[in-house]
Amino acid sequence: MNEKELSKKIGSLITNKRHANDMTQSDVGKLLKIAFQQVQKYEKGKNRIPFPKLVYLLKSLNIKFAELDLIFADVQLPSEQTIQQERVDNVECS
Repeated sequence: MNEKELSKKIGSLITNKRHANDMTQSDVGKLLKIAFQQVQKYEKGKNRIPFPKLVYLLKSLNIKFAELDLIFADVQLPSEQTIQQERVDNVECS
């Protein structure tokens, strides 16, 4: 699983929990003092979530770190070749 796929998986978790808590993207944005558009980008996996913001986001949606461990149990570290390819891909996208 590459970083983009991982970001999308995190985004999906956030979306599901937000719906379960009957919250809008605007509600979450207000709690975190960010625009709802940023929440939208996090949920779609378009933007990576900085760790401090991730902590606040998880807290606001009552997500425990243990839940993340269960969801990402199948994630394996990328090989060095994969890391090199992602660097090339990121440069080409810029």
